[in-house]
Amino acid sequence: MKNETFRIQHLEYPFHHTILYNVFGKSILENIIEELTSLTQIHTPLSDKHHQSLLQEFKTQPFCLDNIYKNKREKSVILKATMGVTALRLQEHGASNPFLYYLPITNKDTTFVQRYHNGSSYENHEDGAVLTFLYPIKINEYRGGDLIFSRYNYVPHIPHNSCLIFPSYEPHQISEISCSTDQPVRYSINRRYYING
Repeated sequence: MKNETFRIQHLEYPFHHTILYNVFGKSILENIIEELTSLTQIHTPLSDKHHQSLLQEFKTQPFCLDNIYKNKREKSVILKATMGVTALRLQEHGASNPFLYYLPITNKDTTFVQRYHNGSSYENHEDGAVLTFLYPIKINEYRGGDLIFSRYNYVPHIPHNSCLIFPSYEPHQISEISCSTDQPVRYSINRRYYING
């Protein structure tokens, strides 16, 4: 999991959030990209208007890994690798980011992947969880695709192979992507952690 350039940065402005840089080692990252590019089962349940809107209006393809790997989660490199991030005992950094104290008491998680092409974006929304771990994965060159926290017009610097940890109630969106190819250029892995009574 860790490599020699892995590092953690805690930020307080405009709200407490944490960025993990160089999260995955080279071989794990290659396997994650292979899994991302092989996904075919788009998440489009008729009752899920949010993800229907992403697909139709915002040209973003959503995938729910919990559905794809139901009863076989061990087969997903993405699920295993992102679960390994929580094994870093991030709650020990709670003095720098108090939201990390919540991590050990979460008892449910969901993992979505968004696939972005030319013209893709993501509407302003909240995740409805306690914490969100967002991993941007860059496949090809593109412009735009910035994560914007709309309440503050804040754009954190989250490069390829990093992880942004933030409170899920903060509204956020992805600006429109522009590129010269019709192929996917960016993926976003979103693992959300909940406390269910």
